[in-house]
Amino acid sequence: MKIKVKLLILIFSCIFILGVGATVLTNVGDSALVFATQKMDSLSVASVGGKDSGKKPKTSENGNEPIDEGEPKQDDPAKLKEEITDLKTQIENLNNEMASLKKEIEDLKNQTGNFNIVLLIVAALSLLCFISIIILFRRLIGLEMARDKELKELSKLIKNNFKNNQNVEKFSLANRFRVDLKVELKELSKRISSLETNLNETQYTKNTFAESPNLSPKTNVVVSTNINKKTEVIPQKPKVVSSFSSFNSLESAFNNMIEEAANAPGMGSITIKQEFVNDRHVIMFKCVNYDERANNSHAPLLFAKCTLAESTLWGVPQADGTLAVLPNLSSYETNIHFYGGMKELFISGYKSGSYKHIKVSRPAIMTTDFQILRQGELVLG
Repeated sequence: MKIKVKLLILIFSCIFILGVGATVLTNVGDSALVFATQKMDSLSVASVGGKDSGKKPKTSENGNEPIDEGEPKQDDPAKLKEEITDLKTQIENLNNEMASLKKEIEDLKNQTGNFNIVLLIVAALSLLCFISIIILFRRLIGLEMARDKELKELSKLIKNNFKNNQNVEKFSLANRFRVDLKVELKELSKRISSLETNLNETQYTKNTFAESPNLSPKTNVVVSTNINKKTEVIPQKPKVVSSFSSFNSLESAFNNMIEEAANAPGMGSITIKQEFVNDRHVIMFKCVNYDERANNSHAPLLFAKCTLAESTLWGVPQADGTLAVLPNLSSYETNIHFYGGMKELFISGYKSGSYKHIKVSRPAIMTTDFQILRQGELVLG
């Protein structure tokens, strides 16, 4: 608002100065013309008086009544010549004065014309100044409006930032709370899984002793202890599993051993695995009709014993005569899942891709002649 007031004052000042200058110049020109006119009039009066000058008529003693002198006397020619010479001289003087007055008038006219030119120049400059002031005024108004708009946008941005900061703080608190809940949920899920495992094992043991038909083993599983011999289908009931108390320690020991072997340099991983095999008397075996199953999805599953380097499955003997089966894999992929027997032995939720981290949640249970009694569980990562 201060800028607007100043601009208005400047505009009115320019208009006032322009009007005053025009008035002054007009008055000066008018005064010069009046002066020249008066001078011409005075000269005209003087010339008329000179022509009428001559002998005045004689009057009476009281000065009121003229005295009739009769016929005028004839003047002397010399005097007449002298008077004529005087009159010529006066006429020449008057002509000179008239010429000088004309020159002064022309000078005054020129000065008046110069004044008019100056007046026009001043008027043009004032007009340019006025137009410049209007343009500047409009620009300043535009700048002020833009500034007000930017201030409003800045205030909105500050408010939005303040709200965003509050939202970020709330989100961070919610995220922390969510992380804490995730940790608690993991712990609860572990406890629930452990309880379900114990419950299933207890129920399985109970049903096995009762010879329940619902837990009969899968049939039509081809078993082979020698790849060169003919295979046959051996449907039979599972052997009784007397105890599962050692599974938790076996799973933990196996997972720790795999992690240690993965981090061991050079041949250290083989040494660690060999110690685990020797300590627990592990039976090493693998699927021996891998290629046949890849070409024929209905081909039976064949297992046979092999060396440590060739093995993909380890069977740890249990007190009840069964085998707790663990995977011996560097990576879990599509072929080993569908054609290497892992799909039949373990529940892993596998769909596609390759996984390097394989953790055993529960081992599979097989007989010593490689008949599946129960699927195990894997966690892939």
